[in-house]
Amino acid sequence: MNIVFEAVSKRLGGTLVLHDFSLSIASGEKIALMGLSGSGKTTALKLINGLLQADTGQITLEGRPLASYPIYRLRHQIGYVIQQVGLFPHFTVRQNIAVVPRLAGWRKPQIDARLAELLGLLRLDEALLDRFPHQLSGGQAQRVGIARALAVDPPVLLLDEPFAALDPIYKAEIWAEFLELPALRHKTILLVSHDATESATFAQKIAFLHEGKLVQIDSPLNILLQPKHPTIERFFNPHRLEVAMHFVKLANLVPWLLPTEAAPSTQKLVFGGEHTFAQAWRKAEESRATLLCIEHLPNAQPFFTTTTQLWNAFEAYWQSQKVAFATH
Repeated sequence: MNIVFEAVSKRLGGTLVLHDFSLSIASGEKIALMGLSGSGKTTALKLINGLLQADTGQITLEGRPLASYPIYRLRHQIGYVIQQVGLFPHFTVRQNIAVVPRLAGWRKPQIDARLAELLGLLRLDEALLDRFPHQLSGGQAQRVGIARALAVDPPVLLLDEPFAALDPIYKAEIWAEFLELPALRHKTILLVSHDATESATFAQKIAFLHEGKLVQIDSPLNILLQPKHPTIERFFNPHRLEVAMHFVKLANLVPWLLPTEAAPSTQKLVFGGEHTFAQAWRKAEESRATLLCIEHLPNAQPFFTTTTQLWNAFEAYWQSQKVAFATH
């Protein structure tokens, strides 16, 4: 299900939060909305979900104006997961997950079957179904929030910093599990995040907002290496090596430092692996990476010295290969 913002503007309390915002999200695409606090990311999600109305411009869902959808139908089409989870405190876990299916007119056997399916999918113990939100750990509550968002299998999923409140170790664990969920494979998903690595791990594109305006939308690696706004550069600079190494890992590559044939005293960085160039290209495309490897060179030696040296070599290698990458 595709989503299109057409020159959308929105004021909140006299402040222009989104200004002439245009963005097109294809059906099944995964987009991360990033930017400093107050840049309009959460407002964009609330506009999609009908929690706010645009002052000017238009949002369409599958080519149809969002405003023409009955609000109950919109809720069936869009799952929403927020940082604060937002579970109803007076409802049990069972009742919380079943809210939207009940509104959709599902019968009890169908709801029970879906509950069982979601428990298995999200590794939730059946014993939790009769507990109330205050009896859950942070991780359990977040999983229940995800289960509720997925309950009627909506084609669109909005994620507003869903794991930001969790401790770093548990966040990494639940995020890794979340990325593997088969249920997400064909959904259109928008993720709001301040976490550079999280966004690069998840998104096919990053849309970066600054003061309510979209200043760049591109692949995570191009955002990292070719920022088109000084705020993007400042935002990613502390994380650039971490994100770059994510792409190395994603494409299952190993960094090597090799002597160049032309000048044996100098060295260059290549990403070697057990793949030909063509195989590596296909592998990287399948895993959504834009980083590739060249043919395996048997005389390569593992290279890890300082992170600065690794980053500089990585950046130089990318710049030298970018034209070749673009031709395939």
